[in-house]
Amino acid sequence: MVLGISQGGDQPQRRFGQSAGAAAVLLAAAVLSGIAVAPGTPAVAGTGEGAEVFSPARLATLRAEGRPVFVNMKRRGA
Repeated sequence: MVLGISQGGDQPQRRFGQSAGAAAVLLAAAVLSGIAVAPGTPAVAGTGEGAEVFSPARLATLRAEGRPVFVNMKRRGA
């Protein structure tokens, strides 16, 4: 809509369209700059129901018991 206003019409309509477009771009940049990726935190036992720190031996034990296992492979510091 803003693009159409800025392309057609007389000078005041163009100024309004250009100003509205610039304001939208600035607003989007402000919102996006405020979104930060949370720093990775290492897994700590007890962070969730049944959560525990990964170890290959524990995984092998659980799999040998036939229990379902979910492994969160999130990198540290990412």
